[in-house]
Amino acid sequence: MKTTYSLTDAEQNFLALMQAANAGEPVKIEGHHQGAILLSEDRWAAIQKQLVAAKENTEQHHRAYLYRAWGHL
Repeated sequence: MKTTYSLTDAEQNFLALMQAANAGEPVKIEGHHQGAILLSEDRWAAIQKQLVAAKENTEQHHRAYLYRAWGHL
């Protein structure tokens, strides 16, 4: 994200920002309390896939630790 847009600028240029996000460029918008990031559907799907893989990997590690600890009881 090269540029962060103010809420006012984002409202005025929403179509252009949506087109940029659709083209694969993430768009960051400042907010009063929290900001927002517009992403293409492909990027969002890739992030979700990574999160699922990380969760599965973490769960496998937890199981392995549990089995090792169980074996030492």
